[in-house]
Amino acid sequence: MLKRILDPWYLAIVASAITGLLLSLLGEGNGNLLRAGDVILKTGPATFFACSLAERYFDVLRSRLLRWVMIGAFTLLTATLILEIIDPELFVSLIVLQVMLLVAEQIGLAAACIGLTFPMAANSLRVPSGRIRGYAAIVMALLMATTPFVEWPVGIVCVGLVVVGRLVTSY
Repeated sequence: MLKRILDPWYLAIVASAITGLLLSLLGEGNGNLLRAGDVILKTGPATFFACSLAERYFDVLRSRLLRWVMIGAFTLLTATLILEIIDPELFVSLIVLQVMLLVAEQIGLAAACIGLTFPMAANSLRVPSGRIRGYAAIVMALLMATTPFVEWPVGIVCVGLVVVGRLVTSY
């Protein structure tokens, strides 16, 4: 269990979920903080979950490529949100870039989580002893695929279920 808690991808999922939740709760009066928390909560955990799946089920080259693209898009989106918080006058010039990045990342995250579910299912479900774990992993991947498209209260429930599910199962 300690190995699962100290997994860097698991820690990144938890850290991005907590950061997004804190920004969403603290940004009640500030629209920029609220939107930053919402975007980080929607895309952060799903990004790191897709990266963990890619590392586990892809070869080294594909895994690095997918991780580089996913983390790069998340970093660029987060950087534009931080720039907007620092200087609110940049809102007009950054909003188009943020919308394009967010839509592209939402589609990419859903495709990555759903696409990586197939090798995971093929690997887990072929052995009778791994079927329960395989079904749980498929449900977690589908929850993460829907997280970028829902509002933050539903998103935090999805992320919470995945965080608890990864601790409970041996996935």
